[in-house]
Amino acid sequence: MKKEVDHWKRQDFLWIVQSTYLANGINTTTLENDIIEKRRHELSGLGVKNEMCDAVKASYLIPDELDAVEAADEYISWKLFAQRENNHESSTTSPNWITPGFKGWK
Repeated sequence: MKKEVDHWKRQDFLWIVQSTYLANGINTTTLENDIIEKRRHELSGLGVKNEMCDAVKASYLIPDELDAVEAADEYISWKLFAQRENNHESSTTSPNWITPGFKGWK
């Protein structure tokens, strides 16, 4: 059973995350070709779909004490920026409210 989370909080969180991914994709296309080639998988339809599926799962796990903006900031900082800087190493620490494999979201 999915955790009971405020519908509007989830919606705002997802809106922020999706908008950030779109803007990041546009920005990435302006970078040098070698950088674009390294990140092409992130910009592909399947890559973005997979990231949005993870965001939907994460939206069910937002703690009561965080608002949508705080949760989106933590999530995007981890998922989009920190993992890229660490070359997607598993050592990147997720926010403490994101469970391994997003357990608990169903």
